[in-house]
Amino acid sequence: LQWLPQLPYHEVVGVEVVKNEGRVIDVDRAVVRGSFKDGVVTFNPLRLEAKGTQKTVVSFVGSLGLENQLGQVRVENLAVADLRNFIDTQGYEVDGWVNLKATVAGSIANPQALGEVSFSEVRLNGEPLENLRGSFNYAQSRLSFSTLAPSALQITASLPVPPTPDNNAISFSGNISDDGLKLINILSGKQVEWVTGSGRVEIEARARWDTEKGRITELVATGDASFEDATINSLALPEPLTGVRGQARFERDRVFVETAKGTFSKGLVEATGVLPLYEPLSATDSDAGNPLTVVLEGIKINLKGLYSGGVEGRVSVEGTFLSPQIGGNVSLFDGVVLLPDPSQQVAAPPPPETEEVVAPRYDNL
Repeated sequence: LQWLPQLPYHEVVGVEVVKNEGRVIDVDRAVVRGSFKDGVVTFNPLRLEAKGTQKTVVSFVGSLGLENQLGQVRVENLAVADLRNFIDTQGYEVDGWVNLKATVAGSIANPQALGEVSFSEVRLNGEPLENLRGSFNYAQSRLSFSTLAPSALQITASLPVPPTPDNNAISFSGNISDDGLKLINILSGKQVEWVTGSGRVEIEARARWDTEKGRITELVATGDASFEDATINSLALPEPLTGVRGQARFERDRVFVETAKGTFSKGLVEATGVLPLYEPLSATDSDAGNPLTVVLEGIKINLKGLYSGGVEGRVSVEGTFLSPQIGGNVSLFDGVVLLPDPSQQVAAPPPPETEEVVAPRYDNL
C-alpha cells in the first residue's frame, strides 16, 4: 500500500515540459473503521503503519464534516525526512524522528489544532541538535509555536499559514544560550560555526511577509547578545577565533555591536559599529557614519602556498547582515608571498553541488 501526499505533476522549465514524480510513502498496514452519516465521516480509527528502523504509526479518531470536525491525531516515530513529502525544506537535509499528539477542531474552511510535538535524534544539514519539544496552536490561518525543551533554546513564534496580504504578520522571540547557539551553525550553512563558550541572545522581532516578493519586510527587532570566552570557526578564516567576548544590542532594523574582541592567529581582532539587518542605511541616516568596523592587529598567518607573515588593517562592513559589503585597507608586513610553480599545478576538481549561500561583496578592499 502506498500513500501519495503529492501526485505527479508537470511544470515548464525553460522551453521544456518536465514531469515531476509524485511523492510516495510506503504503508505496510492500514486500518479503517468508521461510518458516514448526514455528511459527517467518523473514523474509529483511521490508522496507518509503516515498518522501518522504527515502527511508524499515524492515527486519527474522530469525525470530519464540512461544518464541524473534532478528533485526536497521533504520530509516533515518523521519520523527519518523510516530512519532505509534505513540506519543501528548500535545501535543508533533515534526519531524525518526530512524535505528535493533537486535537483537531473547527471546520474544513477554518481548521484548528492544538497539541505537542517532539523531535529526537535530529540532524539538520549534518549538525546534531538537542532533542526538541514544543507546543503548537493553529487557528484562523495562523500557527503559533513555543519550545518547552531544551532550556538553552527557548523560542516562541507566530506565523501566517498560508500567508495572504491580509494575514502576513510574523512575530518571534527567543532566549538562546550556550549550546543553543549552535543554531548559528545551521542558519549560516556552517559559514560560521559556534564551537564552545558562554553566550546568550535575547531577541524579540516582528515583521511582515511580502506575498508578492516572497520575502520578509518591515523587520523590527529589540534585544541584546553577549559572549564570553567563545571559540568560533569561519570558512573565511584559516584558523578559529578564540577568547571571543563582546556585547551587542538589537534596535529596530539594525544591530549595534558595542564591543567584540577575540584572538586570531597570535593577533587581536576587534569590532564595533552598526550593521542593518535587511535594508541598507541611507546617506542621511544618523548611523551611516558608524558602520561596523573590524580592526586587525599583529596577526600572523600562514596560508599554505600563498602567504606567510603579518597582517594588519581596518575593514568596514556595510550593506546588510544578509548581504554584507566589505571594504577598507589590509596591510601585509614581515611576510613572504609564495608564487605557484606552473609546472606543478594540477587542475582543481569541480566544486560540489551545494545549496546557494549569500556571499559578501567587496568594495575597494
